[in-house]
Amino acid sequence: KDDMQTVFRKMNSESECKELFEHFEAMGLDTEDTDFTGVCFSIPFIFYKKLGNQNMAELIRFSIFKKIEEMLRTHKNGFAIKREPNSSNMILLNRERFGGHSLEQQVLEIREKIYREYKVRLITGIGNTVEHITDLKFAYKTAKFCSELHYFNQEEIIRYGEIDRNFNNSFEDYNYKNLQHHMFRFRNLLLILSLPNQIC
Repeated sequence: KDDMQTVFRKMNSESECKELFEHFEAMGLDTEDTDFTGVCFSIPFIFYKKLGNQNMAELIRFSIFKKIEEMLRTHKNGFAIKREPNSSNMILLNRERFGGHSLEQQVLEIREKIYREYKVRLITGIGNTVEHITDLKFAYKTAKFCSELHYFNQEEIIRYGEIDRNFNNSFEDYNYKNLQHHMFRFRNLLLILSLPNQIC
């Protein structure tokens, strides 16, 4: 538990760490005989654009992310590792190696339930699977990375293991931050292109 608390602390502010770790402890998850897979659920930009109402969009976003956490809490198959404005960053217990349910099936069930209730098709980044809790940050970052790739390939589900990349076995902060910077510029360009041309 001390190791898990350290993981939460390294990835979150003090108040967020306290809340997330308390939720994790309250779930009483069995973390023996399991691997851990990072999964990042995010809401596509087109959803906000279609809705138009920012306040309503924020309420729906909050409700969706809460629903995902509730589903994992009910099935005891995962937990929130970090909360961010437009993404729900989860760690799913992956027991496939031990004869458990398919991770893909768990992800599919979450996506289908959210679509049935909110008519939102979640962008889903499936990150690396790790064996030890000390590597949960890596699992989170690879899932987040996959989710961000949606802006380039427009796929709803992006799996880290299927990405054709040069850094096959490493995922350094330097690469990640540079990628985020370029993605931020790319998204801004998309926003500009999507606006009506007001120049006569």
